[in-house]
Amino acid sequence: MIPLRHDAWRPTPHAPLSRLHPAARLGAGVLAAVSALLVPAPALPVLAAALGWSLWRAGWRPAAALRGLRGWAPLLVIVLAAHTLSAADIAPVGRPSWVGLARGLLALGRLALLVAAGALTRRVLSLPDLSEALAWWLRPLRRSGKGRPHLDVLLSVAINSAPRTLAEAGRLAACLRLRRSNGRRRRGGWRLQERWLVVPPLMEGLVRRADSLPLALAGRVTAGAPAPAPLPVVQAGLLVAWLALLVWAASA
Repeated sequence: MIPLRHDAWRPTPHAPLSRLHPAARLGAGVLAAVSALLVPAPALPVLAAALGWSLWRAGWRPAAALRGLRGWAPLLVIVLAAHTLSAADIAPVGRPSWVGLARGLLALGRLALLVAAGALTRRVLSLPDLSEALAWWLRPLRRSGKGRPHLDVLLSVAINSAPRTLAEAGRLAACLRLRRSNGRRRRGGWRLQERWLVVPPLMEGLVRRADSLPLALAGRVTAGAPAPAPLPVVQAGLLVAWLALLVWAASA
C-alpha cells in the first residue's frame, strides 16, 4: 500500500569525486550547474564530456535517461519550436530559421547539462555527506546564531517524505477510481477534479505525520552535531579558481 522505505537519496558507492571533501563535492556540483548556464557555447562540449564520463563511472546509462525523457518529450518539442519560430533578429516572428533552431538546441543542451550536474551531485553525495557539506557551507550562519540545529534530521525527513507522499497520493487516486462503477481513468476536467479530491486526505495525512514526528525523533536526536571537517586547501583553491573562471566568462 504505502511504502515504508524508499531510496530517495541513494548515492553510488566508489563514484568519481567520492574521495573529495563533502563540501567540495557540493560546491563542484553547484559550479557545474552554473557553468551549464553561463559558459560560452564552444566550452559546452568539454563540460558535457566531463559530466558524461563522471556519470558513466557512477553507474548512469543513457537508456535509463531516454526512458525518463519520454514524458518530457512534448515540452521539449514546444521549447525547440518556440526558439525556431522566434528568432526575430533573423526572420519575422513565426517564420522558422536555422539560427532559431540552433538557439533552441543550445537551450536544450544547457538544460540537459544542468540536469546532469544535479544527477551527478546526487550520486556522489550520501545523505550524511550532504548534511556535512551543508553544515560546512552554513558555518557563518551557525556562528551568528541563525543556523538550524540537527540539519541531518531535517534533510532525512524532507528527502524521504517526498516519495512517500507521492505514493500515498497515487494510492488515494486509485481508491477513487475503484469506487466508481467502471474503475477507468477519466479525462479532461473530470481527471483534474479527481486530483483535487486527493488533496484534502493527503494534507490530513501530512499533518498527522508532522504531529507524530517530534515524539518519534525525541529519543534519537543528539544534543549537538559534530563540527564539520576542514576543507583541504587544494580543493578550496580549485573551487575558487573555477568560480573566478565563471565570473570571467560571464563578464566577457
